Amino acid sequence: MASPEILMVLADEIDTARPSLDAAFADFTVAVDDVGRVQAIERYMEEVERIRLAAEMLGLEGLAGLHVAIERNTQASLAQPKVTPEVQALYERWPILLRDYLLAPRNTEAAFALAYLFTDPHSPAPMAADVAEALQAMLLDVSLEEGAAESPARVTEATPADVALDIPNDINPMLVEAFLTEGPLQATRYTAILQRVIQGEADVETMNEARRVVHAIKGAANTVGVRGVANLTHHLEDILEAMAQHALRPEQALAKLLLDAADCLEMMFETLIEGKAPPSQSLSVLQQILLCASRMDQGEFDFAQGLNDTPAITVETVAVTVDAILDTPKLRVATSTIDSML
Repeated sequence: MASPEILMVLADEIDTARPSLDAAFADFTVAVDDVGRVQAIERYMEEVERIRLAAEMLGLEGLAGLHVAIERNTQASLAQPKVTPEVQALYERWPILLRDYLLAPRNTEAAFALAYLFTDPHSPAPMAADVAEALQAMLLDVSLEEGAAESPARVTEATPADVALDIPNDINPMLVEAFLTEGPLQATRYTAILQRVIQGEADVETMNEARRVVHAIKGAANTVGVRGVANLTHHLEDILEAMAQHALRPEQALAKLLLDAADCLEMMFETLIEGKAPPSQSLSVLQQILLCASRMDQGEFDFAQGLNDTPAITVETVAVTVDAILDTPKLRVATSTIDSML
């Protein structure tokens, strides 16, 4: 039996896996020989298998049927001389539809869209309508924990443990490598997007793009257990989402805070990759981000007079004990559970 919180974490993992899926499929479409095509397909199915195993551990039997459909179509693609735009669109859509389903597993429309996707006649191995109907029934037959606790109130005080950059020893090295390869690129991309927004060269949709980039970083950080990056991006994403919803352009104090957070995020990756000292301002930046997000939670969006001052907090030499690491919210435990499954 899965909880909505666990399914949300798995949905985030789908977002995290999409770049790898897209890259493997792109390599398949441009491969010049059978060896290259087979290798690309194998990489693609490795990512799909990770998702299937996590779903199986959660008792989501319907996703086993989806896995069969994906596998059949992927293998059938090998027999075709080239990938058509229609087939490429199918492969771009299923992760999106799967994420939508995980966020609302009892929604008939979401289950229908996912179950009937590969009935498309352009599919390399089209699914029969009666099979899709059975798959939809399996997708909707999911047991969820009832009466799940409401999301906890946002914390208001940052602690040294909240900005820790340790990577747990039991994390798959391949996941760590992917995080340290893609993370810095995404952090740099976020900074560039943010600067465009602040300079008035972008619209609200660009702010949404910034939020999606931050969301991807957050998901990857949760996967490898880097709390400092995960916490900063979690609250930063909430701020960006509220700004997009209210068409709020960052100016003055808010613009400075967002740029400070972007700089801090890039420095965190430098610490992880190059072994540099953790950014001394990380705790202070997170505290300001928490303050800003809390004010937005209360419906306050006027930062013309600046954010409330808080004492400057720096990280010099902080010994984060095992007890501090283990003293985490329930959702962090849920994330760790998913991490161990993937």
